[in-house]
Amino acid sequence: MTAALAAGCASHAAKVALSPMGPDRPASVPVVDHAGTLVVYSAFDDNPDFNRRDFYQRAYTDYVIRTDTGHLLRRVQNDSGTIVLEPAAVNLPAGRYLVQADANGLGEVTVPVVIAPKQLTSVHLEADASAVPQTQNGG
Repeated sequence: MTAALAAGCASHAAKVALSPMGPDRPASVPVVDHAGTLVVYSAFDDNPDFNRRDFYQRAYTDYVIRTDTGHLLRRVQNDSGTIVLEPAAVNLPAGRYLVQADANGLGEVTVPVVIAPKQLTSVHLEADASAVPQTQNGG
């Protein structure tokens, strides 16, 4: 399942919790047998990084992955490390997790995600906050 998050006026200080998001299609990156892939399209970073090759290029903000009980699992530098603007693809064992990331126009949100073996779970938080929420099922 690919989901885009959007809402009307909201304060940056507000915390938003969302419904669980799950896999939308088979992963196209190499994964181990019992792992799936998570890609988080977090809000774009407002501050230019002058250490990047192209500091005018927009970058996704970093985020945190927690266990479903809230324990810190990983901090993700949300950059694929390539010349193309893509968020990082993170391999995780199948299971339930919480993603804390910045959503455009909403500030930090908590998104429950489900990772399935050999499947890609995408979370879209970079959309314009005035857009209508969209959910797609991949095939």
